Amino acid sequence: KLRPGVEQLRRLQAVFELGVYSSATERTVAGAVGQIEGAVVEAEGPGSPLFEVFMHRRHCEPAPLALRQQAWDTVKPLHRYFT
Repeated sequence: KLRPGVEQLRRLQAVFELGVYSSATERTVAGAVGQIEGAVVEAEGPGSPLFEVFMHRRHCEPAPLALRQQAWDTVKPLHRYFT
């Protein structure tokens, strides 16, 4: 059984490139994406991947001090990647 929302993501995929952007580690994000993609292949058979790109903690930067609630808080500087 596919995770909830995968059908909607497939519809969006017809119009947009989909990606995952998380402040989690690369290993954690890769594992999560792998589980979702694996379920898609199991349900639909081999085909195009659901996500074109995945970004992780290395793509984040520390949150400005004024916004931090925890020392490890990060922000996702989208302007670097999507201009």
